[in-house]
Amino acid sequence: MGEDPNKSQANRVGIPLSIGPVKTAFKAVFRPVVLEMAEAERQQLKSIFRTSRSLVEYGAGGSTRLALRFGLNVTSVESDPKWITKIRQSSEVVRAETSGKLNLLHSDIGEVGPWSKPVDPEPNDKWLNYVNAPWPQKTDLVLIDGRLRVACAAKAVFETGPSTTVIIHDFWPRKEYHVVLPMFDVVHEVNTMAVLKPRSDANQIAKKLLAEYRYVID
Repeated sequence: MGEDPNKSQANRVGIPLSIGPVKTAFKAVFRPVVLEMAEAERQQLKSIFRTSRSLVEYGAGGSTRLALRFGLNVTSVESDPKWITKIRQSSEVVRAETSGKLNLLHSDIGEVGPWSKPVDPEPNDKWLNYVNAPWPQKTDLVLIDGRLRVACAAKAVFETGPSTTVIIHDFWPRKEYHVVLPMFDVVHEVNTMAVLKPRSDANQIAKKLLAEYRYVID
């Protein structure tokens, strides 16, 4: 997704998405890509990508393309069709979709404005479609950096297990997200990023949170 004005500028920098040389022709068909994370978060994400095989992510963008460059199979859920169109201007993304390495899903949550946020704040059942969109499937990594973050975290617990890593960006400064902590063991705290492992006994908590937060858009 795009940049969120609620994120602290002190904790975030626009970092060129590069793990090596990028062809000039590639740059020409897509705007310069930035991964909206602090340097320590970026390095942590790359370290996890190196040892992962597949990724389910909520919120497409720089992380999507970075994961592809590390060879991951990616399922990415995005609620803004205009943002998806912009992402698909990349020949790298087109190749990944054509080959089956990338499944870029548009989840309709109604008309959205900046940062993929619904124009109409009135909750509706479409929002739960966003949470459910990438499942069921097996994955060893989930990245939550989009909408409905608490509900998405609860759904990830239902669909995965202790061997899966769950990353939530912008987590530690946002106290309202901390309700998910009883579902997880904390592996790393990196700036705003939480790196977590689902607990094997967390399904009841996940069920409760999914019911309570299914209409909480942030």
